[in-house]
Amino acid sequence: MFFIPFIFINIMKDKIRKILRESYYDRDKLYSKRYIQQRLSRAPKYIKSYLTQLEEIDCVNAEGENNICVKIPEVIHVYLFGSSF
Repeated sequence: MFFIPFIFINIMKDKIRKILRESYYDRDKLYSKRYIQQRLSRAPKYIKSYLTQLEEIDCVNAEGENNICVKIPEVIHVYLFGSSF
């Protein structure tokens, strides 16, 4: 029977978590600017400061209506959707 050191297991868990976290966040995904603004309306000031930095992109939503979309940084993604770890 093999004995796997506890430290090795923790190192592997951390590496796996990092890979999953990085693959879950998609920096190219578009979100409705209105949706992001509504969700961040009660956010701390340091999170709200990112709103002014978001590049607006014209897009079409699922109903075929014109919309303004943004790409969000990972810090906003984690704030809105949480971390699964």
